[in-house]
Amino acid sequence: LSPMEKRLTLGLCFAPWLFVFVAGLIDTFNLPVAPSCTAGDPLLAENMAEAARSTAVTWREKRFGSCERCDAGTPRKGAECRECSDGFFNYCGQCFKYYENLPALSVGGFLGGAIPFALIVVMQIGGVISEFLLIARLQRRGMLPTRELVVLALAITIQVARMCMVDVVAQDSFGGRSYSIFREPLPCRTSSACWLGADGVLYQTDVSPHSRDTRYYVASGQTAFTADDSRCTLFTADSALLDFGKHGLPARLHGHERFTRLGWVVGAQFSLYYFFATFVNQLADNIFVVPTTAQDGWTCKIFAATLEVFQLGVLCPAAVFTHGECLHYTGSPGASLQLLRRAVVALGYGLWGFVPLAVPLALGGLLLLLVPCACCWCLGRTLAMLLRCGCRGRRRRGQR
Repeated sequence: LSPMEKRLTLGLCFAPWLFVFVAGLIDTFNLPVAPSCTAGDPLLAENMAEAARSTAVTWREKRFGSCERCDAGTPRKGAECRECSDGFFNYCGQCFKYYENLPALSVGGFLGGAIPFALIVVMQIGGVISEFLLIARLQRRGMLPTRELVVLALAITIQVARMCMVDVVAQDSFGGRSYSIFREPLPCRTSSACWLGADGVLYQTDVSPHSRDTRYYVASGQTAFTADDSRCTLFTADSALLDFGKHGLPARLHGHERFTRLGWVVGAQFSLYYFFATFVNQLADNIFVVPTTAQDGWTCKIFAATLEVFQLGVLCPAAVFTHGECLHYTGSPGASLQLLRRAVVALGYGLWGFVPLAVPLALGGLLLLLVPCACCWCLGRTLAMLLRCGCRGRRRRGQR
């Protein structure tokens, strides 16, 4: 490669990460609710039933007594709740009692569904064109054996077929849906308040008091519910998607609360995972073109295979959830969703910050190497000095 081509290659490799970094920052500060010390719930049927049974608690106390510790803020930064009362959970600096009242999250977040999908398709097409150009250059230079050309032809055929299947799934995932949380309904008992579910069964909204055992589903609409657990998954309040706590984080970290719950499954972070996985996949396919007969050819093949495995891990949120009208968890029932959430979130922060952290990590690694070397050098100098002193002492005694 010429110096210009090397710089262009580095720029093309850096640009996707820069996009992920900037988009992640924007989404972190693009909050779906305004932090406030007042409750975010409207007056629901359960509140009215509780208010009717309680004479000591007024609606105003129920409405504004949801925050235990309020940060008054500044004129530029409004008030936010740092600790909610018992029975409430903190979401982006505001207290909620019911998951049904949380604002909807759209796949793609502020990017929308069309932009991430278009970027993914453009990157796939660009990756395939780059492979063909690289193969043509290697053939002109006589560096591509016939057997490797056959292998590459098969690999590109499989790659294009896989891309088409991935695009079909991605088009369904990035269909512009917005997901909300709904309570598991009850079978219809009164025809006046019933609605038709996606399975053709009549249901009615459950207005009984909530409990820790109450189950919820994440869907584009209430009528997307189906009792078939292979199409719609139910979650409890202690699941990895809904386990919000009563304590809120500082204003700069509100995006973390959303990312570590629903954000890594639906939201801008999910689309960024998908986008970065596509970039890694195209990078691996281009590296795989390097023939084994070239210098470090086998190293390139092994590195390409490693990147393919890595991009499968990046695609984990898309692989374990089906983003239909109702969110469906396809993983094993025995698998820990909490453990999966921790791994995906750690991977997300690692991908997001590995370039800014590369310099301090490199300095730390250099320091770890220099400290033992310095200790060994000092120890060697000390031993050498002791040996010289001992030799001089023996010489003086011999002269005497």
